[in-house]
Amino acid sequence: MKRKILHENILKLFYHLGEADNQFFSVRTFDEMMLRRSIPLPELQGGIKALVAKNMLIVDGKGYKLSEAGLKDGQRITRLHRLWELYLSKYLRIEPDHVHDDAEAIEHIITPEIEQKLLDILGKPIMDPHNVEIPYTKSN
Repeated sequence: MKRKILHENILKLFYHLGEADNQFFSVRTFDEMMLRRSIPLPELQGGIKALVAKNMLIVDGKGYKLSEAGLKDGQRITRLHRLWELYLSKYLRIEPDHVHDDAEAIEHIITPEIEQKLLDILGKPIMDPHNVEIPYTKSN
């Protein structure tokens, strides 16, 4: 499970970097990644190596970029995070600035069935409680 969480966090990191500059397939360096998220460098390097082997990331010059599959998975984990934040905020009335840490943990265990329940309950919302867009694919 720890490895799965690391891999999903790295893909989410790449997705967030892509959101920031609207360049989801740009090459990212370790320096850029370390500035955005504090994952210890040896863990980040090992996780990236595994994600390259799984065809989720592509080696490109001195950095790495998302593959189509990596983008899809990064988008999925980001969506789950934001849906859970919204659920906590809307239905449990937890202040938006207190929902992030819980979402960081729960996002990794939300099944497709739970995701669908969240979508049914929340009505496929557009924005999370921080007014950040919730990403969807054509299939959801």
